[in-house]
Amino acid sequence: MFKKIAFIINPASGTEAPILGPLNRAMVNTKILWEVFVTKKSGDAKRFARQALKDKTGAIAVYGGDGTVKEAAQALYRSRTPLAILPGGSANVVAKELAIPLNLSEALHLITSEKPTIKKIDMALLNNRPILLGFNIGILARAVQSSTPELKSNIGQLAYGLNAIKRLGKSRNVRYRLTLDGKPIRMEGVALFVVNIGNVGFTGFSLLPQVSVTDGLLDVILIEEINLASFMTWLKSSFTREMPDSSFRHWQARKIIIGLPRDQAIICDDESLAGTSFRIKAVKGALRVIVPQESR
Repeated sequence: MFKKIAFIINPASGTEAPILGPLNRAMVNTKILWEVFVTKKSGDAKRFARQALKDKTGAIAVYGGDGTVKEAAQALYRSRTPLAILPGGSANVVAKELAIPLNLSEALHLITSEKPTIKKIDMALLNNRPILLGFNIGILARAVQSSTPELKSNIGQLAYGLNAIKRLGKSRNVRYRLTLDGKPIRMEGVALFVVNIGNVGFTGFSLLPQVSVTDGLLDVILIEEINLASFMTWLKSSFTREMPDSSFRHWQARKIIIGLPRDQAIICDDESLAGTSFRIKAVKGALRVIVPQESR
């Protein structure tokens, strides 16, 4: 059992549910010292997590969406202090990837148990900056950028799919210059993904069946062309765990270099980026996360 836990709460997360009452009930009869930090702006979760590390806190728990989780993960990169996830967002991709209960009381129980189960998962470095979820360029990145907070709050990850469908006829091919573990690849496509976590917003379903958060590899997915038929085939593959059709190219690599001929819509860990050259490296087991025993 942990001696001290820091709870980082994002009150602006997708789920408007009470947290302090359930949190107090879960902790009141334990011998664990605990404190609460409330975020007000972007960057607060990372700052609070770093402070908790300096204070030698036993575990850092985050209540919020994937944006809050990835900020704390960046602070905990290669640390021995584990991260606990209390799902409170609209998508909860990381929690679903790791089979963490979406029920708050059940997720809290993982933290307060006598011997919490801790799993090491991979992260990555993008131009030497820690990232957790992944990196994508093209039509789906534009779909993420154009999704309103209201739409995402109402339907979660489906907001991205709806916006992508609206843009199918507007997609333009880009010539990507890739170097995967030293091997050069030149191909055109409408979208490129570099994925660490494959979950698409539904428990048990992944962007592609091979994506693993513990294999020390990043999955590179190039969509050469997309129309409604191929988009629906890809959605089907997320549920059936079968590879989609030949318009999808897939590689795995530890070190990736991406070159672009011009600025594109780019999303990394739910943040918009700009640039034409990126270096990404997988880092195996860089983050410790408290998980259910069966997912160890």
